[in-house]
Parts: sequence; structure tokens; C-alpha cells
Amino acid sequence: MVVRCLLIAVFLLTAQAHAHEVRPAYLKLTEEADGSWTVMWKQPLLEGRQLPLIPSFAPACKLESSRSPEFAGSATLTYYIAHCPLHEAQLTIEGLSATLTDVLVRVDRADGSTVNHLLRSSSPSVDLNDNAIIAHGFARYGLREEANAIVEGLFEAGKRYPNARLPELFCGFARDLPVKAGDSQFGE
Repeated sequence: MVVRCLLIAVFLLTAQAHAHEVRPAYLKLTEEADGSWTVMWKQPLLEGRQLPLIPSFAPACKLESSRSPEFAGSATLTYYIAHCPLHEAQLTIEGLSATLTDVLVRVDRADGSTVNHLLRSSSPSVDLNDNAIIAHGFARYGLREEANAIVEGLFEAGKRYPNARLPELFCGFARDLPVKAGDSQFGE
């Protein structure tokens, strides 16, 4: 009985030692009045080391370091300035697909609007110039018909994908494709 209890205790201690703590990274993009962007990248540390995660923007946008990195307990904070239209970029977190970490992305526009995204290892990219932002902009400036056209197009496209789930990106498909349950022609 004592041997059994010792084996169980050793097993539990060993299992706990190999457990991974999963903390999200955080990327905050703030548009300034002059059109530049302030970028704050909070990257978690695992056992005192940075995970190999690198935010990149396409088309290429150079991030200029604006001050020295800071260490905040279990994370590193890095600050950048970008002089390019990040709101029109494709954001990819390089290295994310090889981790268990998520990345929370917050985009604060100069007009006061905010958009949030969650990137995961299965979806490490997001188009920051997405349809929701465009539709919101149209509606904000009184262009309701244009905003409705985008929303109606998204609903119509949703009918053509399995489980009415849209992929991250789609384009170039004819509108008259058949709607069939379980249709896999789109790779879903």
C-alpha cells in the first residue's frame, strides 16, 4: 500500500513538472492622427525564454523600434512605430502554428473604432482590412446600401459553405454555384 501511494505521488509530481502554462500574446495596434501606427507587442516568456513568435505585415511594412524592450514579470513588452497603412495589411504571427499560445489582437483606429481578433495555431493570420470594418465604415458615413450589400454578400456566401461557416478568405467563385449540404468544393 505504501509503495502504491509513493508511485502515485511520483507520477503526479512528474506530470505536474511537464505541464505547460499557456498564456496569450497580445498585439495592440493604435492608429495615430498623422496616419502612423503605434505597435505594442506583449510576448509571454516560457521558462524565462521568449517564444519564437514574430508579427509580420503584408505587404511588407517596416516596424521601427520606438524604445527599449521592457520585461514585465512573465512577458516582454516591445514597442514600435509603423509609417504604413497597417489597417490594409495581412497580419501573420510567424511561429504561432508551432505553439499552444493564442494571440489577442486589438486594432484602435483614429476615428475611435476598435476591432479585436483572436489568432490561434490553426489560424495564425488575419486580414486587417476585412469586410466587417468596411461595412462599419460605410454605415458610419451613412452609406447604408453599400454596407447592406457587403453583409448580404457574406450571408449569401455563407449558404454555400458547409455549416454556413465562412473561410478566412474567399474570392473568385461564381455566384451561381449550387448550394449542397456537405459540399466540399471549397476545401472546408
